[in-house]
Amino acid sequence: MKSMALLVKKRWSAPVYIDKNKNYFWVWFLFSLGIFFNETFSDWCILKKKEDIFTTMTHNYQIQEDVILRQYLPKDFLENATGFQPSETDSFIVGYPRAGSSWVAYILYLLRNGGEPIGIGERLWEDVPEVGVGRHVQQPFGKYFVHLADLVTHPRILRTHLPPDKAPVHPKSKIIYISRNPFDTAVSLYNENRAINEFSGNFDDFFTYFLHGQTDYNDYFDHHVEWSNRKAMQHILWITYEELKQYPRAIIKKLGDYLGGIYERNANDDYIVKEVIAHSSLTEMKASEHLLIQPNPNRNNGLSFFQDGNIGNYNKTFSKQQVKQLSERFSREFSGTSFLNTWKKQGLPIYVNNNNNNDYINHNNNNVITITKSNHR
Repeated sequence: MKSMALLVKKRWSAPVYIDKNKNYFWVWFLFSLGIFFNETFSDWCILKKKEDIFTTMTHNYQIQEDVILRQYLPKDFLENATGFQPSETDSFIVGYPRAGSSWVAYILYLLRNGGEPIGIGERLWEDVPEVGVGRHVQQPFGKYFVHLADLVTHPRILRTHLPPDKAPVHPKSKIIYISRNPFDTAVSLYNENRAINEFSGNFDDFFTYFLHGQTDYNDYFDHHVEWSNRKAMQHILWITYEELKQYPRAIIKKLGDYLGGIYERNANDDYIVKEVIAHSSLTEMKASEHLLIQPNPNRNNGLSFFQDGNIGNYNKTFSKQQVKQLSERFSREFSGTSFLNTWKKQGLPIYVNNNNNNDYINHNNNNVITITKSNHR
């Protein structure tokens, strides 16, 4: 049961849900011994709920080279991904899971094809493939791996969720980073993991993992900061899910101008942009899901990959304490960076330093900003 050890290993001395004021030390210690078990596992954890009732839940995943991956991915996924040979003409869509990379991939597909929607016989995951995805081919002289990306005509649009130290991106490649606020990301990731049977607990259980960076592709905050640091070496177009949702025309133009060529020409054609926006709507993408998203045999019937995607959906799921905890982490991890203001217009709950007092900013369903004093330090 290695995940408990992982929670300790990263940056905290113990998981926050272990109450140190009570005699749970031995629970923590015994679970931490899981570091000696093999890297693929079904994790049975005991979590202390708010009402002091204990419950069990499962979190199925695997670890490859210190990267947390979903259980269904091939055991050599990361080896294949890091072994991929990129070209300087490649462009990459990068983002933390559930940030909107599939949405951007389809928008670019539509833009390149003059606004024409994907047709029968085409597959978005083959046209805009994820690095590391492919198949093993047996030949008389041996077995080798064929990347889906190697079957795509250059110049290619590729995608990855990997952190920058693992992502096989050419130094001259163009990178589009799609970012989504951590509150809605956490809820969307929880719903998706439940849909594909990777997680069986409730949101309270999942939130603890997310808060401590123990979900898909590791820590949300590290992912953002590490890719942002790469901007010093490589030009990255940074867009947000929220901007794309609210100002699709402006962001599509940004994407086109950044990529150039046919993308730029079509992004400046009003008719084509109108078609791109129409066909990349949630309704249309759900209707074409079988052409856009690679089938997952673990997915529960009737549960779509595409969720409603509304900004601020976390309000329906987060408790006040969870909002406070993630807000504190948000402020701490993004202190001194531009990320503090990235979602300012969306009225996300954050901590701001004002006259040496930490003011807790939140908003209600009417988008009215309220400020409450907090003793948090």
